[in-house]
Amino acid sequence: MSYNYGHEQYPPYQEWNTGYPLDPPKEEGPSGTLHPQYHTLAPSTPWRRGRFRRFPWLGFLALAVAILASIGMATVLVVSNNAPITDWKISPAVYLAVEAAIANVLLNYALAEGVTVAWWVKAIKPGSTLTDLHHVWSYGTSVKSALLSGKRFNLVALAGLVVALAPLNGPLLQRASTISTIALDKNVRLTIPAAQEFPFGYTGTITGRVHQTGFLTTNFSSVVQDYVLKRPVNLTDSGCDGKCAGVLQAAGYAINCQNFIYQFNMSTALAIDANGKVNTAITNGTNVFSTNFTYYENAILVDGQYRPSFNYTSLYKTGGECWGELNSAQCTLQPALLQYNVLLDNNTISLDPQYTYKDDKIIQYLPAISNNAQGPTTHGGMALALNSMFSSTSHLRFTGAVGYDQTSNGIAAFQYAVSGLNSGGIFACPAYWADPTGDMLAATRELAFRTSLHAANVTNTTNIQMVQATSVKVVTVYTSHYLYLGLALLFTLLSAICIVPTFMGWWILGRQVSLSPIEIAKAFDAPILANSDSNLGAEDLLVEVGQRQVRYGATANGPSVVYAHNGVLVGGSEKLVMGEPQRVHEAVQGRVYAG
Repeated sequence: MSYNYGHEQYPPYQEWNTGYPLDPPKEEGPSGTLHPQYHTLAPSTPWRRGRFRRFPWLGFLALAVAILASIGMATVLVVSNNAPITDWKISPAVYLAVEAAIANVLLNYALAEGVTVAWWVKAIKPGSTLTDLHHVWSYGTSVKSALLSGKRFNLVALAGLVVALAPLNGPLLQRASTISTIALDKNVRLTIPAAQEFPFGYTGTITGRVHQTGFLTTNFSSVVQDYVLKRPVNLTDSGCDGKCAGVLQAAGYAINCQNFIYQFNMSTALAIDANGKVNTAITNGTNVFSTNFTYYENAILVDGQYRPSFNYTSLYKTGGECWGELNSAQCTLQPALLQYNVLLDNNTISLDPQYTYKDDKIIQYLPAISNNAQGPTTHGGMALALNSMFSSTSHLRFTGAVGYDQTSNGIAAFQYAVSGLNSGGIFACPAYWADPTGDMLAATRELAFRTSLHAANVTNTTNIQMVQATSVKVVTVYTSHYLYLGLALLFTLLSAICIVPTFMGWWILGRQVSLSPIEIAKAFDAPILANSDSNLGAEDLLVEVGQRQVRYGATANGPSVVYAHNGVLVGGSEKLVMGEPQRVHEAVQGRVYAG
């Protein structure tokens, strides 16, 4: 005969295929279900305490490796800080992510081990309640339970909460290493060819009886074109990798300037003099702006030889009135060997813009040989090129009834004008200018520098210079942000510290313990685990009783239970248990079960 419990048919009796010998049935319950009897297994495991014997090696090893992972995080950030990204095949962010993951996994493992020890220590100590045991377990496995622990808050709850926050180290470490660019400095030795003086006749050609420079040479003409078009000056194998800064000796001009102030008065009140005649000084007018370079091949007699004269002059009106001051700069340009501050960008060289002609160091003045006949000129072409580019004038005069007349030529007169003639009417002089001298002399300096590089004869060893320079290479590097590292380490190490107290009391345990439901059930003396060694851990218990079949469901609650012939419960009550499949049937929907 078989009985129907809910939805399943259950035989009244069958043998259990457990792998363990059964004693003959001792009794038969009212429902006809037989209760199996297991052979008692002889105890074989003694209860042994000890600080060393029961030390939670795996838990503390997990904490140690988690701390080592934290040290690894700091090491990666320290080593990678300002390190070129090309030096790292795998980015620091990957290492940090792996180390954070390892630390977090091991922290959770250590917490689980700590909660296990804390649970069994609590169970061993006198005065513990089932509530106490439940809270040790729940606080260590549920953030919600730990947060809501209230007055029962303990070290396990603290450890559970802190470990739950440990994964915050991941996003913090993501911000701890970023990519940026920096300039790396190092001392380098550069090879730069530069003429120590301009070769004779390098820049121009003298024509005519008055010995004026009539045209530029082919070599110098290309230098002027490169300057006008702002083409870079390229070297060959300078030795600069990135950006380099240093000083270079090359031919140029030592510039000496003097400043003067002149008074002028173009007031209409002076148009007629005291004799009633027209004041020609007013009607002829004056230059109120001018820039020009002058050069004379045979201007100065020195030791029986004529020397050239090379000069720059500027004049500019500084206010918007028809009278006032004219500022003037008068400069001499003397051939010299100069020390320039230069910049290199790999093999491209230029003058350092932070310095002017005033900063160039004069190594020595160079003799300038004149040519008293038609033919080559060493510096005449330079003056011709500069004057052609920058010569400019603006002339102001009074013309009577039609007011003032102002005529200008050359680009500089317009380039440096601060105020034009767009206001004041025909009897006003609103135009005035800024000082052009600095720009004019900077152009002279650059053109001379370019010429010295272009004129360098690489076969002449005196033109080849070994220059000590500072290399500044802009590289893409990893940048470490230690604030984020500190916060990440705080969460990680604080978690490790909070886990340690959960292991306290391990020395009172007599075996290796776990929170396996099998081991817990054995501790609560579950009938299905009867007759097994009571001092076995979960793994050893499974060896002894692991083949026993179990099922969770309803079973008779005592001998007074009565079932109808179709299995319907008609008397007594049932309870829900974890038991042998032959004693348990599926719980019925809506039925109330006893305790």
